Amino acid sequence: MAAPHPASASAPDDAATSGRSAYERELYWASEPAPPIEESIAGLKDAFAELAERLRTDANALQPEIDPGLLAGSPARSRFKKSLFRVFRPVGRRYDRMGADIAELSTLLAKRVAALEAATQAMHWSLGALEAYARELKTREAPQLGRGASVPDDYYWHFEGFMRGSAEALDARLRLYEGRARELLDRHPARDPALWLDVGCGRGEFASILRDWGFRVMGVDISEEAVDACLALGIDAVQGDAVEFLASYSGEPLAAVSGIQIIEHLPRELWLPMIREAHNVLGPGGALLLETINPLNLRALSSSFFGDLTHAWPAHPETLRLMAESVGFARVEIDYLNIDERGEGMDFCLWAVKA
Repeated sequence: MAAPHPASASAPDDAATSGRSAYERELYWASEPAPPIEESIAGLKDAFAELAERLRTDANALQPEIDPGLLAGSPARSRFKKSLFRVFRPVGRRYDRMGADIAELSTLLAKRVAALEAATQAMHWSLGALEAYARELKTREAPQLGRGASVPDDYYWHFEGFMRGSAEALDARLRLYEGRARELLDRHPARDPALWLDVGCGRGEFASILRDWGFRVMGVDISEEAVDACLALGIDAVQGDAVEFLASYSGEPLAAVSGIQIIEHLPRELWLPMIREAHNVLGPGGALLLETINPLNLRALSSSFFGDLTHAWPAHPETLRLMAESVGFARVEIDYLNIDERGEGMDFCLWAVKA
């Protein structure tokens, strides 16, 4: 049976529809305010089913060869009516069968609509659950340089030393950037040493090399232990978030900003803001250097990226290139580093120069 329509000031009362079939009730309600969707669909489905059954019964019922009403009247009129009956009777029968078929198709359509409505309700429920989960995620603190409170500093630095190898090997890898650094030094007079900001400076390995090359160096890192290690080496360093530090920086224009193996620690939504802020704090001709794991090398992914609990997402080289170009860097280059035995870079660096 069709679901009853709710009583309201504008809805028809039971007396107005009592004794009517589902099909007749639907016709009556067609001129009234629409009921709730689930009740309308249920009533429509039952009305179509009832109509299909009625038309199919009429179509299959035995019909007399001659309608008794055709025999009334004068013989001439009777013969004329019987002639018309014989001509139009097949058409009427086909019309009856066609009407029954249409009604059955309508019944099927109503069933499909009811199923679709049920599926839509389930989708709305799932969407609501996803929205609730998204809101929960947004309330969580975003990881800063990848080292959240769940990864203690002592464990992280022990892990860092294990993954990056000996101090000698790390020093050799970082000195690969000397040619790039000399390019910047040539633009600055000796009396005015260029200022280089190293974000995610760690314990000052790269900052120490930059100082040896002739730069004034400033570092920023989320780790208190890393900042203390830099200060012990005489390197100016502060504790803080990389993107926030760049956004609030108001000092002299920088010759370069570097981030060695930090972009993969950041949430993806912070990559573009970081690159944009770096572009803003650089002086004319200044450069951004970002080094990270090469995701195009599956061995690098399996051995380096997935081994670190603080990694968020691997950065594709072309993604970083497009981001750098989109914020206004005039020259953007990609170099592949630390070549493995198959000739593929384990890491890559982005070198972006401001106009």
